[in-house]
Amino acid sequence: MGRGLAVFPLKREMEFFLQAMKREGLTVRSFQEGSASVKVVEELELVCGVGGHGKVQFALGVQRLLLEIDSVTHLFCLGAAGGLHEDLNPGDVIIGEWTVEHDYKERFDPSHGLPTFRADRDWVQALGMVKPSGFSAYVGRIASGDEDIMERSRAEELVRQTDALAVAWEGAGGARAGRLHRVPFVEIRGITDTTVGGESVLSQFERNLRVAMSNVAQVVGEGINSRRESGPRPCQEGTNSSSLLTS
Repeated sequence: MGRGLAVFPLKREMEFFLQAMKREGLTVRSFQEGSASVKVVEELELVCGVGGHGKVQFALGVQRLLLEIDSVTHLFCLGAAGGLHEDLNPGDVIIGEWTVEHDYKERFDPSHGLPTFRADRDWVQALGMVKPSGFSAYVGRIASGDEDIMERSRAEELVRQTDALAVAWEGAGGARAGRLHRVPFVEIRGITDTTVGGESVLSQFERNLRVAMSNVAQVVGEGINSRRESGPRPCQEGTNSSSLLTS
C-alpha cells in the first residue's frame, strides 16, 4: 500500500492524534528526513508533520514535506473543523469526499464556480467503512477557506453555497499540493465546534480538540488497516453518507 503522509495545520492537533495512537499501543518515533523533523507511526507506515495554518501556508508545508520524504503514496489532511449542521456533535468525524474552496471569489466570470477537489475514491471508501466507537462519522463535503465561522447565519450561508457538512481552513491548499505531486489526497476532520447554541466557538474548540483528534486517529488507523486487508475497492454508497444534507 505504501507510505502515507499525514499533515496537520497545528502542532496541537498532531500531538493529540499521536497520543491517541500511543494509547492504542502503536509505536510513534521521531526522525529527521532531509530538513524535515517529523513523527512516524511505525505499524501504519504513516509519517506525520505540521503544515501550518491557512491554505497557502499549508500548501507550502505539504509541498516541502512531499519533497523531503521519500516514497509517499497517499496524503491525508487531518485536523479540526466546525460543524455546519445541527445534527453534528463535537467529536464526530467528517471524511471529505470533496473539498470546496469557499472563499475563492471569481467576479469577472462567476460561471466558473468554486474550485472543488475530489478525494481519492478508494481511500474515501476504506475510511467510510470504519465503524466508529462513541461518535459518528460521515462522508461528505468539507468547505475550505481562510475564515473563522463564528455566526450561525454565516454557517447557513456556507451550507447553501457549498453543501458542506463542515468547514475548515487548509484543505484546498493540501488538495492543490497533492494534485501537483500526483499523490492521492483526502481530508479528514474532527468536529470541535458548531454555531448552534450559546457557547462560543472558541471555547468549544479548546474543550473538544483532544477528543476530536482522538476520533480522527481511530478513523485513520482503522481505515488504513481496512485498506491493507482488502486492497482498493470500487466506490460504493455506504451507510455513513452525507445524509445530513437532506435531514
